[in-house]
Amino acid sequence: MLNVPAEAVKDLADEMNIEMDATIAKEILYRFGYRCGKSIVESTEIMATYDEVPQVVGEFMEQMGICKVSIKKISGNLLELEFQKITTDINFTLGAIAGTISQMLSIPFECISENGKCFAREKTITSEGAAGVFAGELEKLLENGTFYIYESSSIHKFYIGLKRFITCGYPALCVTREFPEQLKKKFGIETRYIWLTGADKKEYSYAMLPTNLAGLYSEIKDFIISNKNAVVFISGIEYIISNTSYSHALKFLQSLRDRIALSEAIGVLFLDPGALDTRDVKTFERELVLTKWFETL
Repeated sequence: MLNVPAEAVKDLADEMNIEMDATIAKEILYRFGYRCGKSIVESTEIMATYDEVPQVVGEFMEQMGICKVSIKKISGNLLELEFQKITTDINFTLGAIAGTISQMLSIPFECISENGKCFAREKTITSEGAAGVFAGELEKLLENGTFYIYESSSIHKFYIGLKRFITCGYPALCVTREFPEQLKKKFGIETRYIWLTGADKKEYSYAMLPTNLAGLYSEIKDFIISNKNAVVFISGIEYIISNTSYSHALKFLQSLRDRIALSEAIGVLFLDPGALDTRDVKTFERELVLTKWFETL
């Protein structure tokens, strides 16, 4: 594991503060720290969930020789930073923590100082972003009125993509075979869920039988009609097929594709191509629009 040359960073900070405006120096040191944090995590391939971040990042910063910090989760995606020791420079350190968390979670984070306290939080998207644009990523976004299919053996980037849309301000509905509470814990996704399961709806209000395709279509339709620029992310189509039939699942997706087009919403179906016959996968691909956008995340 790499170590950050603490004295070199301190010397650099001192020289920058002498040679240039303090505000500009602060911003450059923060960006430098951010890039260092991302690069080191990328080289070590360390991953963490939201709940693991406080401990993992705290230990990581100390091992890197950057700082000794206690990290406490406050609410949602807000973390409080309490420094016991800073070995380098405060601006570099805040940038390094932001870059480290961003790379570990594949979600943009920033660190700020307010009223004498330091925090890490999910990066707020500007009004431009609320319209669906991450800076520099306009060409990568999915188009309204289209129902996409994303094929992969791993569902991780599917949920990272959903998180990106939520962060941009899109109203989102997640139809999933996975237990929503686990998704909230792992990805920090707070949104409307429909859980495909045989569990009792009285116990879990978001539960939906996989055989109830009419009810599922109705709930999705109501959501996208009621919410402008809605996005609907669907996984678990294999579970639906196993409990109904391929033809029933196909008709459901065809009806939903038309409703998405009429409402100018965005739909994304996750599919593990290895879970179905090649012929069935090709039929899905003809009905929906194959996307590689998630591979850019």
